[in-house]
Amino acid sequence: NIFSKILPPGISVNIGFDTLRFYDRTSRGLLHIYGAIESGMSIGIHDYLLVASQYNVKEIRVKLNSPGGDVIEALAVYDLLVGCKKPITATVVGLAASAASMIILQAAHIRQALPHARLMVHEIRRFVLGVERQSETKRAVKEMEIIQSQMLGILTGRTGHSVAEFVKLTKDGDCWMSAEEAKHWNLIDKIVE
Repeated sequence: NIFSKILPPGISVNIGFDTLRFYDRTSRGLLHIYGAIESGMSIGIHDYLLVASQYNVKEIRVKLNSPGGDVIEALAVYDLLVGCKKPITATVVGLAASAASMIILQAAHIRQALPHARLMVHEIRRFVLGVERQSETKRAVKEMEIIQSQMLGILTGRTGHSVAEFVKLTKDGDCWMSAEEAKHWNLIDKIVE
């Protein structure tokens, strides 16, 4: 059976083209994160890491191209990747904006970007629509402050820059960076030529 050569022991799935591609990438340690960060993405990455642990992969290579999205989901992905026992090399291959910029920071091994990649950081934003009571608005604002604090903790912990520096950087809104500027801010370690 051809599938016994690509599937780790104990894994049985309904085989289709996407499944084969998933196992091929997993067996080579490739994790592609493309598109918006959406609810449920962390479950797929959790499953990927479980399957990858069955292979003798030396490192996980994350390719990231995302405009951002759900910040809670991005933090869940961040936590899963930080908890991975294998070294992770993360590469921005186009865009790592907003919540996606948190994902690139998880790579303790190597954080890199292609020469024309763009990164963007900003303060957390949440539109509170459909809130009927003022107390709900206050709770939503409090939750935003907690998440903003967590994100600033990650930024400062991974880059060596201070909270004040990042607050000043993002005070006027979105802060777009070239790969070179992202390297200056220690969001990445190097630019891949």
